Amino acid sequence: MFKIGPHEFKSGIFLAPMSGITDKPFRLICQKYGAELAPMEMVIGDAKLWQSKKTLSRLNFDQQNNNIKVIQLVGHDEHLMSEAAYQAQEMGANIIDINLGCPAKKVCGNYAGSALLAFPAKIKKIFEAIQNKISIPLTVKIRTGSTREDNTALDVLKIAEDFGLSAMTIHGRSRECKFKGSAEYHTIRKVKQVARIPIIANGDIDSQEKARKVKEFTGADGIMIGRAALGNPWIFSEITCNETKVDKNSNAIYANIRSHIKGIYALYGKDRGVKISRKHLCWYIDNGYLSAQKKPILLSTECYKRQLELISC
Repeated sequence: MFKIGPHEFKSGIFLAPMSGITDKPFRLICQKYGAELAPMEMVIGDAKLWQSKKTLSRLNFDQQNNNIKVIQLVGHDEHLMSEAAYQAQEMGANIIDINLGCPAKKVCGNYAGSALLAFPAKIKKIFEAIQNKISIPLTVKIRTGSTREDNTALDVLKIAEDFGLSAMTIHGRSRECKFKGSAEYHTIRKVKQVARIPIIANGDIDSQEKARKVKEFTGADGIMIGRAALGNPWIFSEITCNETKVDKNSNAIYANIRSHIKGIYALYGKDRGVKISRKHLCWYIDNGYLSAQKKPILLSTECYKRQLELISC
């Protein structure tokens, strides 16, 4: 059990923010099955650019439930980011997270995401400006460094603690590694040994057993799961409730997948939703929850009713 600001976490099993994936419908199904925290997709740290349809859909969260609402910002201008953080707070965010982990070329090319790991002075300015603007907890998600050799996680930890951040998540890869190879957990362990704030371990955690081993080895307060949740939101239930793997051919599975897809239609509209649903349906197929024989028609139909009908055994 640990806290991020006033928010207490028992299991400490979180969903990782993933661009183009962790929209409202996906967050809700992951939270239903045990993700204690489910941050939104990253949004640009400039509130003046939040009026596009894409960004507005990313900022869409359910005001009616009691889930903790986390908005992740990406950018490099401390003035714009601090104003964006304030606007996010005004919209109802409970936690602001700073993205220092994205390795995408278009993000790093703008000196944002994991590119900032090479510029500690800039990180200080961003943290300070945001802390002076908001009253809710500020957290950060990082990688181990810019390259395998340039490990800066301990340096970022010190900056985070100096500026009063409430927690730090570490993906066990460098910016250079992107998502190749295997995540390493020694860096997370070193950081946790000296940290005064909660540390969340991230990277290649894809099962109950792996979650247990990573947490034991690193001593991390929590675990963050990303790609392993794609098409398998039940992974959170398996880890948090110590359950065996779910029955892939149960009516409850199909009902939950249909509910997820209906949520996509509701958020994006039926025409666009049918297309957006396809990647999720592919992941459900890859995990064995839907028949692979239905894949061609699931991915080609333009009819939302037909798409829903095919979500069955």
